Amino acid sequence: MTTLPVELIVSHLRESGIPAKISNSASTYLCNQMMYTVLHLIAKKGMKTSAGFIHVPAHPRLAALQQYPLAEMPSMSVELMAQAVRKAIRISLGTRRRTS
Repeated sequence: MTTLPVELIVSHLRESGIPAKISNSASTYLCNQMMYTVLHLIAKKGMKTSAGFIHVPAHPRLAALQQYPLAEMPSMSVELMAQAVRKAIRISLGTRRRTS
């Protein structure tokens, strides 16, 4: 399981108007592999660090190419994704700074 403060991150993101939700699965194949590899490395080396996996949605251009109703894909601008990830990092590091 992640060692990031996911409830706090999601709460702050949503309060900032950024859609977010908690997922109890990193997803499939490469996402899971990345998460489990990082957690294994931290445990093996006895590191005192946090780790987690942040899934971001597709770029709106890619989502627009999907054929509804056969496929629906959440999307978000790169700028908003970057803002969300920066907020998640700040919260995870324990800072209380808020960004716009």
